[in-house]
Amino acid sequence: MKLNKEIFNSLLKDIILEVMEEDDIEEATVTGDVSGYNTPYAFNSKSKKSKKKKKKNAENSTGYKMVKEELTNRDFIQIKGIIRNEVAAILRDIWLRRSVWANRK
Repeated sequence: MKLNKEIFNSLLKDIILEVMEEDDIEEATVTGDVSGYNTPYAFNSKSKKSKKKKKKNAENSTGYKMVKEELTNRDFIQIKGIIRNEVAAILRDIWLRRSVWANRK
């Protein structure tokens, strides 16, 4: 049986209507087991009081102090170089171990 678009749509509509008529369907959820928002500052305003509270909580929970310094373009270049060197070292180690594993066969 070859299905065209009209036949498919009518079959789909019939199935949906049949399922909707059943009394077994009460409620469906797609959020899983989410107990609430995991972002405590998602709905905070940009007020000074809100920013102070956020800063205080961040400093108390981590033990570090927040600073107002901004990263410069030079800082980003240095960070990029450090990350590149670390990734290269990891890949080199994997390559060397792969070579050793290949010789064991």
